[in-house]
This record gives sequence, C-alpha cells and structure tokens, in this order.
Amino acid sequence: KIPVWTKNLLLGDGHTLIVGRTGSGKSNTLRFLAKCALGTGWRVLVLDWSGEHRIHGLPNYYPLIPYDLVRELLPTVLEETLRPTSGGIAIGYSVMEAVSEAENWSELIAALKAMEARRDLGATAALRRLIPLRRAGVLVDENIKSEYLKYAVINLSYLPPFEKRITLSMMLAMVYALAIDGKM
Repeated sequence: KIPVWTKNLLLGDGHTLIVGRTGSGKSNTLRFLAKCALGTGWRVLVLDWSGEHRIHGLPNYYPLIPYDLVRELLPTVLEETLRPTSGGIAIGYSVMEAVSEAENWSELIAALKAMEARRDLGATAALRRLIPLRRAGVLVDENIKSEYLKYAVINLSYLPPFEKRITLSMMLAMVYALAIDGKM
C-alpha cells in the first residue's frame, strides 16, 4: 500500500526537492519514493552524485553517454556548464563547429584536435574536458541497453568533481532529449 501523501507527491505536476541535514532521512525518503514508483510500474532513474544509493530493484551503473543522444545539445550543455569557470562561449562555438562534422565521439575529438592545431582555444578547452571523460569510459560510441535509462541508479561518485559536473549536465541533457522524442 502506498500512503496518500506519497501518491499525491508522485502524481503531482510539480517538481520535488528533498532537503535536510545529514542524517535527517533524505536518502531513506528517496529510496521509499523510488520503491513506490517502481511498484506502480514507473521508470526510476537516480543520478547519484556521491555513490551512496542502493535501491532494491534498481541496478547500479556507471555513467555512459552515447554521442547520438547528446549531439544536438552538446555545444549548449558545455557552454552553459563551463561558462562560470572558463571560456564556455568559445568552447560552445568550437564544439558546435566540430559536431557538424562528427558522427561519434572519436570523430568529434579528432575534429577538435584539428581545430586545436589551428590554435582554436575553444577546441583546446573542449578537449581538456572531453578527453578525461572518454578515458574514464563515460563517452561511448556504441548504443546502450534500453534498461540503462529506464530503471537505474547512475553512480557518478568515481569521477573527479569537475568531470562529475560535466557528466551530470550531459546526462540531464540526454534524459531531456529522450523525453522530448517520446522515448522516455
């Protein structure tokens, strides 16, 4: 049985934010809501920043980002994610140019390297952000299992903070793109 407050929360039109001090029950609340949603047949996707969530019924995966699912949004995602700390606009412009030529991550990185050879600072900055993610296995050229984005806890904890932030932004863009296409 699902309590009335939980039904109202899960069926509501708005967003939910769970806030509290350490030990106040945020993680337990998340697990409870996830179990209730799973029990009703809903998809549950948890993007786990610190690697602390284990939810019965949800497999744990490391982040995987196929190129085709973020290609269109990639320049904007990198520009907006990196703008406060570095040349986000230059990165976005360079990536936008490289994306027009590339069909996968390997080709995108090759296009950015060619631009870097022409002293394109945006391409250099983009490569410094993307190559560590490629080496970590986050950026993948192949398709991913359909369950990966339906029912899962995606563990971001093993990534360094800066790469974690970019990965989270790309994961959200990927989920958004799938939702807009009616695939989520």
